[in-house]
Amino acid sequence: MCAACYLQRFLWRAFMPPTHRVSSVADTLSEALRASESRYRRLFETAQDGILLLNADTAQIEDVNPYLIDLLGYSHAEFLAKKLWEVDAFADRAESKDMFAKLQTTGYVRYEDLPLKTKAGARIEVEFVSNAYDSAGIKVIQCNIRNITERKAAEAKLQRHSQLYAALSQCNQAIVHCDSEGELFLQVCRAAVKFGGMKMAWIGLIDSETLRVRSVASFGDDTEYLKDIEISMDADSPFGRGPTGTAIRENHLYWCQDFLDDPVTVPWRERTVHAGLAAVAALPLHRKGMVIGAFTLYSGETNAFDEAARDLLVEMATDISFGLDNFAGESQRKQAVEEIAFKNAILKTQRETSLDGILVVDENGKIISYNQQFIDLWRLSPQLVSARLDAPVLQSVADQIENSDAFVAQIQYLNAHRDDKSREEIRLKDGRIIDRYSAPSTGADGKYYGRVWYFRDITERKGLELEKEQYFKFFMLSTNPMCIADPYGSLKRVNPAFVQLTGYSESELIAKPFLDFVLPEDRQRTVDEMKLQVETRPSLHFENRYMCNDGTVIDLSWTAYFDRHDVVTYATADNITERKKADSRIAFLNRVYAVLSGINSLIVRVLDRDELFREACRIAVEAGGFRMAMIGIVDRSTMKVVPMASMGKDEALLTDIKCLLSSSEDASKTMVARAISEKKAVLSNDSQSDSRVLFGKKYAESGVRSMAVLPLIVADEAVGVLALYASEIEFFQEDELKLLTELAGDIAFAIDHIGKQERLNYLAYYDALTGLANRSLFLERVAQYMRSAVSGGHKLALFLLDVERFKNINDSLGRPAGDALLKQVAEWLTYSTGDANLLARIDADHFALVMPEVRQDGDLARLAEKTMETFLEHPFHLNDAVFRIAAKVGIALFPDDAADADTLFRNAEAALKKAKASGDRCLFYTQKMTAAVARKLTLENQLRQALDNEEFALYYQPKVNLVSGKITSAEALIRWNDPRTGLVPPGKFIPILEETGLIYEVGRWALRKAIEDYLRWRSAGLTAVRIAVNVSPLQLRNRGFIAEIEQVIGIDAHAAAGLELEITESLIMEDVNHSIVSLQAIRAMGITIAIDDFGTGFSSLSYLAKLPVDTLKIDRSFVIDMTAGPEGLALVSTIIDLAHSLKLKVVAEGVETEEQSRLLRLLSCDEMQGFLFSKPVPSGIFETRFLALLPPGDA
Repeated sequence: MCAACYLQRFLWRAFMPPTHRVSSVADTLSEALRASESRYRRLFETAQDGILLLNADTAQIEDVNPYLIDLLGYSHAEFLAKKLWEVDAFADRAESKDMFAKLQTTGYVRYEDLPLKTKAGARIEVEFVSNAYDSAGIKVIQCNIRNITERKAAEAKLQRHSQLYAALSQCNQAIVHCDSEGELFLQVCRAAVKFGGMKMAWIGLIDSETLRVRSVASFGDDTEYLKDIEISMDADSPFGRGPTGTAIRENHLYWCQDFLDDPVTVPWRERTVHAGLAAVAALPLHRKGMVIGAFTLYSGETNAFDEAARDLLVEMATDISFGLDNFAGESQRKQAVEEIAFKNAILKTQRETSLDGILVVDENGKIISYNQQFIDLWRLSPQLVSARLDAPVLQSVADQIENSDAFVAQIQYLNAHRDDKSREEIRLKDGRIIDRYSAPSTGADGKYYGRVWYFRDITERKGLELEKEQYFKFFMLSTNPMCIADPYGSLKRVNPAFVQLTGYSESELIAKPFLDFVLPEDRQRTVDEMKLQVETRPSLHFENRYMCNDGTVIDLSWTAYFDRHDVVTYATADNITERKKADSRIAFLNRVYAVLSGINSLIVRVLDRDELFREACRIAVEAGGFRMAMIGIVDRSTMKVVPMASMGKDEALLTDIKCLLSSSEDASKTMVARAISEKKAVLSNDSQSDSRVLFGKKYAESGVRSMAVLPLIVADEAVGVLALYASEIEFFQEDELKLLTELAGDIAFAIDHIGKQERLNYLAYYDALTGLANRSLFLERVAQYMRSAVSGGHKLALFLLDVERFKNINDSLGRPAGDALLKQVAEWLTYSTGDANLLARIDADHFALVMPEVRQDGDLARLAEKTMETFLEHPFHLNDAVFRIAAKVGIALFPDDAADADTLFRNAEAALKKAKASGDRCLFYTQKMTAAVARKLTLENQLRQALDNEEFALYYQPKVNLVSGKITSAEALIRWNDPRTGLVPPGKFIPILEETGLIYEVGRWALRKAIEDYLRWRSAGLTAVRIAVNVSPLQLRNRGFIAEIEQVIGIDAHAAAGLELEITESLIMEDVNHSIVSLQAIRAMGITIAIDDFGTGFSSLSYLAKLPVDTLKIDRSFVIDMTAGPEGLALVSTIIDLAHSLKLKVVAEGVETEEQSRLLRLLSCDEMQGFLFSKPVPSGIFETRFLALLPPGDA
C-alpha cells in the first residue's frame, strides 16, 4: 500500500463523522482529507532522502519515493511486492532480516554507516533509520535512507590529511633530534608509514658511476619489494623512466595516482601487485641545491595524492633536504631549527585559518590543541579552553545544544569506540546548525593517539538548501519542461514535464550530455549561447532543435538563468514545434510561389526551348532556394531521359545523375523513369532513408534531403520531367505539390507551344517525311551556290532524280512501304553525297541534288552513270523483302543551261521528262546527252525470252537420312541456261525476276516441271521421292497462289504426294496470321510444308507451335558454326530438340564435311543436304545416279 493510501485510511478513520451528521460536515472533512493526502504525497515524492514503506507483517515493500529510485537505480516496479532482503541492494546485507525482526519488536532501527550497492554495481554509503508506527490501526514501517557517500569521502580525506600532518610533525622532530643522515632517513620513512598512512616509504641515493638509484633506508617493505630492485636515472634505460628515476633526472615531483595504469611502471608491475601498492609519489631530495636522490612513498589506494596531500609531502621533502643541508655544519643546524619552528608556525597558521573549529584531544580525552575558530564558534572563554580541561569545555558546549543529552551520549560512545568515526548535524538553542565530525588519530601501525573534532557552522548553507527544496517542489510540479544543467551543458536534473515531452526517462537524460539530444547542426550555436551566458549575462533566450526518444524532432525555445553561486543553469523550455512548422510551411510556399511567378514570366517572353529549360532551372535555384534543379526530355529513339538543362550547387552530383539516366541497367529504376511511366509526380521527402532513391548517400552528402520529379505532359504523353532538389526534409507537402504540378503544366504548355512553332517553321522549308529541304529552300540554296560559282569561276550542276516503279510499290505493298522506300532513298542519297544540305525532296518520288562545283562535263557524266549503277545495286528492304530500284536522272548546268535557279530547275525537269520518255537512264538538258544504259531492260527481255524458249531447267539436290544413308527427297533448284553466256547463277537473275514480276510465271513453271518429273519417275518405276520447291515472297503474298497450287496438282491424284513447298522463316513471320491460313489450305491438299533457313527469321515460339508445317531446315550458317565452338553446337542441338518436341522433321542444309555429318547424327538430326553427298545436278543425272528401279508391284 502506498504512502498516500496509508494516510488516506488514517485520516478517514480519524475524521469520519457519525452517520447522523449532516452531509456538509462530511464534505468538509473529505476535502480536508484530500488536501492532507496531497500535501503528504508532495512531501513523500520531493524528499531529498530515500523513503521506503514496508508492510509491518510481511516485510513486503509497499511504496518507494523517486529519490531512492534514482539513488539505487531500480525502477518502481522492481521494488514493489518484494521483501526488503529480496531487493539486490539489500540482498547481501545480513542485517536485513535481523533488522526487520528488531523493528517488529522495538519499532526502531538505526545504522549510521551501512554500505549498499546500486543496480549498476556502484558502492555507496548510507545512513539507515527505520521506524514502526501505528497509523489509525494500521502498522507502518518507514525506512529513511540518506546518501552519506560524499560525507564519508570527505571524512577519509580529512583523516589522510590529519595523518600527513602527524607524519610531517614527526619528520620535523626527527630532523631536530637525529644526528646522522642514515638515522634521519630511517625516521622519515617510519614517520611516513606509521603516522602518514603510507603503505611503504624508501629513500634512494644516486650512484654517480652507474647512475643507479640505491636504497639507503625504507620502512613498510614487508614483501621485500626493494630487494634486488633495479632503478636508474638514465633516460635511455627502461628502468630509468619510472617515478623515482624521472623525479631525480628532471628534478621534478612525480605523482602516479594509479601505479598499474601508468605505462612507465611496467618493469615493476609484478612486484607492485604482490606488495599491494596502488599509487606512488617520488620527491627529489637535495643537498646544497644539488639533487642527491629521492624520497618515494607508496599508498595502498589509487588517487591517494590530492592537492593538499601533495602540498604536505612537498613540505616534507623540502624539510628533509633542509635537514641534509643542516648536517653540513652547525650554523646550518641552527638554521634548520629555525626553519622547523617556522614550519610549525605555518602548520599552526593553517590550523588557525581553517574554516572549521578544530579540537584535538589525546587518548584520555585531554585537550591537546584547538584553534580560534573553535572558541569563536562555541563562544567560549579563552581562559576556559586554555586550561585544557575537557569536562568544563564539554559542559559549556553541551549547554548550547538543544538535545544536549544525545550529544554527550555520542561523545561517551566515541570514547568507548575509539576506531569509530562520526558525523551529525547539531541544532543549537540560538537557532544555529553545526556540522560535527570526529575521527580517531591513529598511526600506520594502528596505535590510537587520540581524536580530532571538527565543527562548522552550516546555518547559512541549510537556509540555501531550504530555498532549493522549495524551488525543487515548484520545479517538479511545473507543467513547463524544466531542467538544471552545469555550465558545460550536462543535465543534473529534469522535471516530469521535461520527461513527458522528450519521451526519455530521467536517468536516460541525465546519463548523457545535454548536447547529445540536440540536433548536430544546432550544437555549436547552443554551446556558443551557453558560453556567452556564463561569461557575460545572468540570463538568456535561445532556440534549438531537440531529438525525442521516438525519433521525432521538436523545436524548443529556452529561457535560462545562470546561478553563479552554485555554478548551474536553471532553464525552462517552451515547445514551439508547431509554430516553427507553420513558419517553415509559409517559407516553403513563398519559395515555390517565387519559382512559379518567375517561370511564368519567362514563358511569356521566351521563344527558344533551350533558353526555357536553362532559365527555368536557374530561377528554381536562385529564386526558389532549391539546392538543384534539372529538366530532362525523353529521347523517343532510345526511350531514355536526356538532361537538357540543370543548375545547382553540386556539379559532381548532377554529373552522376546524368550518367545514371544514360545507363541501360539502372535508368529504369530511377524516380525519373517512374514519373515518366506513371505520368504523375514522384516524391521523396527523406532521400537519405528512402530505399527508392538510388543515390541516397550521395544526396545526403550534397545536402539534398527532399526531391520531387514532376512529369511534363503534352497531349497526355510524358515528354520530360522537372526535377527539384531541396535541402530540407519533408519539403514537398500537398500545398507545394499543387503549385509545382501547376508549374510543370505551365512548362509543358510552353514546350508544346514552342514545339508547334518550330514545327511550322520546319514544315515551311523541309519535307516532313525525309527531313530533306523542300523545293522552296532548295532553290534558295541553289541561288546561293550559283552566286558562289560566279565568283569562283566554275560551273554548277542540278540533278533531278525520279524513283522508278514507286507507284507500283506504293499501290501493291501499301503506303507505309512507299514511305519507307522514300526514307531509304533519302538516306542513301545523304550518305552518298555526304551533305544533306545539297539534297531536296521535290514531290512524291522526285529528289533534287545540287553539285556546287563542276570542273569538267565528262567527269560529271561518268559520275552520274556510276551513281545510277550504285543506286540500282543498293538493296532496299521493304516488308522483309529486298528490292532493287532503278532511277532516271535529268541534269542541267549553270551557267550553260540557265542564269537563275528557277530556270535551271525547269530545264533539269525537262531533261528528266525526256529521259523517262526515251527510256534513257540519265540525260543532260543539252543535246550532249549521255548514252542510255539499257542493260536492265535487255536483261528483262532476255529473261522473258528464256521462259518462252524453255531455257530454264530444274536441278535436283538429294536429301539423305543420316542414319540409313538413303535418299528421302530432293530440292528443286532453278537454273538459267543462257545460250549466249552459258549457265547463269541464280543470284544474277532471280532478283530481276522478283523486281519485274516475272517470278510469278517462272514460279508456276517450276511447280509444273517438278510435278511433271515426279509423275514421270513414278510411271517409269523409279523411286519417286518427294520434290521440294521454293516459294518466293511475291508468290505467297499473291491472293491467287492457292488456286494455282490446286491447278498444278489437279492433273494427277498422286501429284500432291510428290510435292513439298519450302518457305523461308522470315517470309512466314512477315504476316503470321495470313501465312497460317495459306499454309493450312496448302497442307489440306496433301502437300507437306518445310520452313527454310530456320533460325534467321526471329520467329516466335508461340507462333511456331501453331504453324501447320512438317519440316524445319537448319540454315547453312548454323551448320558451319556448329564445329567452330560449343555455342554453335548448343544452338543446333536446341533447334533439333525444339523441332522434335513439336513433332517436326529436321533437315540440315549445307553439310560439307564428315565432322558436320557426325555431329548431326549424334544430335539426332533426321536428314541432311549438301555438297558432302551431292551438289545440285540436272534431272537426267539425278535419275541415273540416285533413283533405282522399284521391285515389281511397288510402282
